[in-house]
Amino acid sequence: MKKLFLLILCLSFSAISLCQELSPYDFPPGKEGLKALGDYLVQADIQERQRLTYELLPKKGEYKAVFQEDVIKKLQRYHKRWYRSVSPTIGPRYELQDKIICQQTQKSEILERKGEAVHFPGGYLEIADWLLSDVSFYRLQFVENGARVGESFDVFVYLDDHWRVFPHPYKAKNP
Repeated sequence: MKKLFLLILCLSFSAISLCQELSPYDFPPGKEGLKALGDYLVQADIQERQRLTYELLPKKGEYKAVFQEDVIKKLQRYHKRWYRSVSPTIGPRYELQDKIICQQTQKSEILERKGEAVHFPGGYLEIADWLLSDVSFYRLQFVENGARVGESFDVFVYLDDHWRVFPHPYKAKNP
């Protein structure tokens, strides 16, 4: 309850210094939780976005809750190279991208390209056999008011009590 109050307080005020300590554990599951995370990132300064982005990156043992065992090492190698080659920062690219769109899908929808899976990159269909069936996958977009396309980040997963982001895992297929 205390964390929820702090989250509401942080999202209510633009004084981001009050919110420096929020972590992936402070946002609830589901689309509403990811939207709250996105709203927080819109209000955050670049240093806070970078800090939280690094906290959202998966820990070694968390891959097995999302992906088939036989592809985990390949994904970890890809993500390790990716993290070193870019300075990952989740958030809007432009100040006007202050609206949040969240999409949620599962492996079955990806395979059939139906529901909100149509909003996910086509590469997910290529790696659908890598994904575990009982996992919900999320996509977060920062868009300008009235726009349908903007700065997108995927794939987010809620694991037990916290969020993680496994950046574009389909790119590990042919790195």
